Amino acid sequence: MLVSFTDSYFELLYTGGKVPGKPRFPPEVIKQYRLRIDQIKNSTSTQELSKFRSLRFEKLEPKNAPDPVYSIRVNDQYRLEFYLDHNGKIEIVQVIRMSDHYAK
Repeated sequence: MLVSFTDSYFELLYTGGKVPGKPRFPPEVIKQYRLRIDQIKNSTSTQELSKFRSLRFEKLEPKNAPDPVYSIRVNDQYRLEFYLDHNGKIEIVQVIRMSDHYAK
């Protein structure tokens, strides 16, 4: 699958570039984030991702939206949220954000 980023912050976080300002995430979360992006890139489809139960791949609300948001687990606390697009047979994951699943 291909990966794109809606926010340059997450692209810099993945590539190891210097991110502006104070880090939003702890170093161990950033490391897991990079592993998840690599895991997405090495997968052939979202069906393959869904086979990894530990990722908890799911479609978030609203389920009937024209552009639904999907997510996978980065660790126990953070989730990676993204859109899915199809370019022929290739799925494109467009990273939106990484959210604290338990934040209020």
